[in-house]
Amino acid sequence: MALADQLRRGEKMPGWKWGSWFVAIMDQHGRKIGEVPIADTLEDDDWLAVAHLLPLD
Repeated sequence: MALADQLRRGEKMPGWKWGSWFVAIMDQHGRKIGEVPIADTLEDDDWLAVAHLLPLD
C-alpha cells in the first residue's frame, strides 16, 4: 500500500499517470493474491478500504 501511495503522489517515478494501474500483491510462491489500485490510495491510515484481495484458487 505504501508503494502505491508513493507512486500516486509522484514520490516514485514522477510524471506517470497511474489512473488504471495496480500494485500486485504476491505470495512467497509468486502467485498473485491481491492488488492495490494506485490511483485510489488514501493519504491517511484508512488504506485498507481500497485494497482488493483476490480469492485464492
